[in-house]
Amino acid sequence: MKARDIRYTETLDYCDGIQLFSAEDSTGGKYLAALVGLGEESDQYLVVGCDPENLRIFRSGTIDLKSLMEQSAKQAWYLADVTDFSVPLSITQQPGTVIAKNMMPDDGMYLDDIRPDDDVAAAV
Repeated sequence: MKARDIRYTETLDYCDGIQLFSAEDSTGGKYLAALVGLGEESDQYLVVGCDPENLRIFRSGTIDLKSLMEQSAKQAWYLADVTDFSVPLSITQQPGTVIAKNMMPDDGMYLDDIRPDDDVAAAV
């Protein structure tokens, strides 16, 4: 499976640890990662690539996280085992374009602290 590196850019949801974060690859591609599992050695995140417009729509509260991830997974989706957010994070592409239901966020998850005037290009 294809692997690549991304860098953490911003925490979007935090509750006893980073639940949702944005990241970027070396060419400026944008990613969104959601916590799917806690481990003793590392935490596992579901990662999808997102175009900046879709991230803006998500941040504005127009689309929920599950819908954004389903839509973005049609291109590719990845898993990452994360131990340290200060170093590049290796993501591994997963087969297919449908994310397993047990890894998907619940319907209706929106960001709690939506700021409609945010410039997503600068923030993500």
